Amino acid sequence: MEIPGVIRIGPIDFTVTVIDRLVDSDGGKKLDGHIKYSECEIEIDGKLSGQAAKQVVWHEALHGLVVMLGQEMEESKIDALAYGIMQVLRDNEYLR
Repeated sequence: MEIPGVIRIGPIDFTVTVIDRLVDSDGGKKLDGHIKYSECEIEIDGKLSGQAAKQVVWHEALHGLVVMLGQEMEESKIDALAYGIMQVLRDNEYLR
């Protein structure tokens, strides 16, 4: 999958960067993706397959949207929504 260079979430353009080995700020835990609000950046692990990368992009975009709306949502619910959006878009060509 080609990762977009920029994703607009609300009024903010987030630069999408692919990182060879993405880890948390402590440098220990491997991450698939991460959104940096103050830097307006989404980082995606470069080792992900096409479909996995697409799901992670949706996952991080949903984090951004939820935060911009002043809400909180559990990680598992964000993940479920990202998978659900991918499925609906894939199964309904006219929505792509």
